[in-house]
Amino acid sequence: MEFQVPENKPVISRRDQLQYPYLEKIHKWAEGVQYYTFGKSMNQELGIKIDKEWTLQYGNSDNPVEVFYTGELKFKNKFKEEVLNNINDIGIKQGLYSDSNIKSDYYTLYVIENNLKTTITQNAISRGMFRALSIIIHLTYHTMMC
Repeated sequence: MEFQVPENKPVISRRDQLQYPYLEKIHKWAEGVQYYTFGKSMNQELGIKIDKEWTLQYGNSDNPVEVFYTGELKFKNKFKEEVLNNINDIGIKQGLYSDSNIKSDYYTLYVIENNLKTTITQNAISRGMFRALSIIIHLTYHTMMC
């Protein structure tokens, strides 16, 4: 009986492409699945440290600041335009967090809504709005990576 398995996968996740080719589409879909803990804070309380050594190593991060920063670096203004819909501006800035536990050298998200003239930091956004914004950032990044 002939069979063919990928050479770069551990044995536990190998599959038989000759005997069960119909499973390939399902397997490829499953490899791209991302899990987001929408019922949790989605790291609203965290920023990221960006320094000279920071590189584009985004993988499975659930930190929207990291995903937003990486998206801007990879796709420039196009990424930001895709995320913006009912907000006038979005970005990350250093030292904007009002929580004293967050160091001033950390970067956090901010938004400016269309009808407001003030900057709203990620800790001042409601949990539901921050979760929705986080999902939009993640989905935009992954869609643009395809």
